[in-house]
Amino acid sequence: MDTNMKTIQVNVDWEHVGVKSIARVGDHTVLEMGRGVQSQGEDNGASPFEVLLSALGGCLMIFLTGLARKKRLTINNIRINVEGDYDPRGMSSSSYGIRSGFQQIRYQVEVDSPDSPEAVRELIEQAARICPIKETIMNGTVVVEAQ
Repeated sequence: MDTNMKTIQVNVDWEHVGVKSIARVGDHTVLEMGRGVQSQGEDNGASPFEVLLSALGGCLMIFLTGLARKKRLTINNIRINVEGDYDPRGMSSSSYGIRSGFQQIRYQVEVDSPDSPEAVRELIEQAARICPIKETIMNGTVVVEAQ
């Protein structure tokens, strides 16, 4: 293993209430997951789809704000809208050939800043280029069950 590699671990525990689970990082409860309101489920937490989209938005936000500070840009507000399209039939055990994941993910970054539109555009492009969640989604990562 490359000595520069770092491992991040998250624990997800079932809460014994329908499909509700709690994700924890160390001593912190990160979020509650369930079917989510948009799936017409029990609405006992964000769905894993919603969590993935939130992770992308949160990652972009971290890099936008950090880079803006480094570049000494003035930011009044940032809003990131993230949405994704999927075919729910892909989650059925009889859905042969239908992908269960997102078919497309889109994001829109709205930055309120007195700085030039060019500087803001460059900020957004740089943040998107180095966001590791976007890179993971775009380029895929090997996912295996640990033994």
